Amino acid sequence: MIRHVFSVLCSGSSIDKDENKLSLFDVFEQVTLLQPFTEPGVMPIQGHLVTVWRRENLSLPAHCMGRVRVLAPDGTQVGKTNEYTIDLSKFSRLRQRVVYRTLPVRGEGTYEFVVEYLDADQTWVEATRVPLDLAVRIPSPEAK
Repeated sequence: MIRHVFSVLCSGSSIDKDENKLSLFDVFEQVTLLQPFTEPGVMPIQGHLVTVWRRENLSLPAHCMGRVRVLAPDGTQVGKTNEYTIDLSKFSRLRQRVVYRTLPVRGEGTYEFVVEYLDADQTWVEATRVPLDLAVRIPSPEAK
C-alpha cells in the first residue's frame, strides 16, 4: 500500500543527487494575468507539480499507477491527464514531478490539480487537490 505525503505546485524543482535532497522553487498558489481574456485559451505557465509518495509499510514493496488531472473552476477537466507509475519496490519513497508548460484556461477562478492513485480494486482514489487561483488584474492607465 502507498501513502501520499504531499503535493506542491511550484515554478521549478531539482534533486541534488549527491545528498538526495529535493528543492522547490517559487511555490505558488495564484497566477495573476495583466490582460483579460474573453474565450477559453492556453496560458503559458512554467510549473512543476511535485508529489511525494511513500510506502505505508516500509518493509513491503508497493506498486501502482498515479495520475494528475486539472479541473477548471466549473469542475470540468481541462487539458490531458498525466499518468505515471508509482514504483516503490526498490525504495520506500518516490518523488514524482509533472512539468507544465501551458495550462488550458476557461476564465478566472480556482483550478484544481487532482492527484490520484489506482488502488488494489482498480479504482482511482483521490489523494489530494492542489488549488491554483487564476485572477485578472488590469493595470490602470496611470500605472503606465
